[in-house]
Amino acid sequence: PTEKHLKEVKRIFHYLWGTVNMGLWYTKDSGFKLTGFSDADHAGCKDTFKSTSGEA
Repeated sequence: PTEKHLKEVKRIFHYLWGTVNMGLWYTKDSGFKLTGFSDADHAGCKDTFKSTSGEA
C-alpha cells in the first residue's frame, strides 16, 4: 500500500467514526427483509490482473 492508500483508509475510518451513532431501526415484526449481493469479474484485465468491473 502506498501513502495515498493509507490516507484513503484514514478518511474512511474518520467517516465511519463520525457516523457510529447513525443507523436504521426496524421492529422484528415489520416484515422487512434485507437482501444483499455482490459481483466482480475476478481479474478481468489479463495484463494487470485487476478487476475491470464490479458492483455491491
